[in-house]
Amino acid sequence: RIFIKTEMDKCAGFYHTQWQTLSEVLSNAQFTDTTMANRQSRYDKQKDFSSEILELAAFCVTNVMAIRQILIRYDAFLRTYGGSPMLEWYMKKLHRRPHYSSFRTLLHHEELNALVDSFQTIAAR
Repeated sequence: RIFIKTEMDKCAGFYHTQWQTLSEVLSNAQFTDTTMANRQSRYDKQKDFSSEILELAAFCVTNVMAIRQILIRYDAFLRTYGGSPMLEWYMKKLHRRPHYSSFRTLLHHEELNALVDSFQTIAAR
C-alpha cells in the first residue's frame, strides 16, 4: 500500500511538472501569427504542442491502468489465500476523500483538460 502511494506521488509530481512546463509554453507561444511566411512555423508549433499534450494524457492513462492492473493481480493472489481485496478498498477510499490524491489527479487530470481548452481557444484565433 505504501509502495503504491509513493509511486503514484512520483507520477503525480511528474504530471504537475510537465503540466506547468506546458502552461508556460502556451503562455509564451505565438500560435496566432497569421502572416504567410510564418503559417508553417505556426502549424509546426501547434503540432508539437499538441503532441506534448497527447503524451502527457497517455502518461496519465498508462499509469492509472498500471495501478489498476497491479491491484487486480494482487487481489487474485490474495483470494488464493483468503485475503481481502485491495482494489475495491482502494477505489472506495479515493471516493470517500474529496481532497487531493495522486491517483485522482492522474485519473481526472483536470489541469490538462483546462490546458487543452486554453490551447484550442488560442489556436482558433
